[in-house]
Amino acid sequence: MDHAAITAPGGPLADPAALARCVQILAGKAEQPLLVDYALFNGAPSTIIVLPDPDVAHKLDIYVEADTANCANQEFTFETFLGPTPGP
Repeated sequence: MDHAAITAPGGPLADPAALARCVQILAGKAEQPLLVDYALFNGAPSTIIVLPDPDVAHKLDIYVEADTANCANQEFTFETFLGPTPGP
């Protein structure tokens, strides 16, 4: 396998307009991602998108979109959240 090709932009979200639409769906508004990377996730080519959480300071919202997922339908391959959790 050519590992150099794994992080090369690919799939539908390699198109800047498609990526911007996906980010807007994820964030609920136009937002500048903190990070966008192209990698394998569970063996599938995917786009990793990291956004600041809109409600909790210093919290990150992390989404993985496999090339076969449909961001427009809010079909995410994986999502997680890192950072402080709200208190009781």
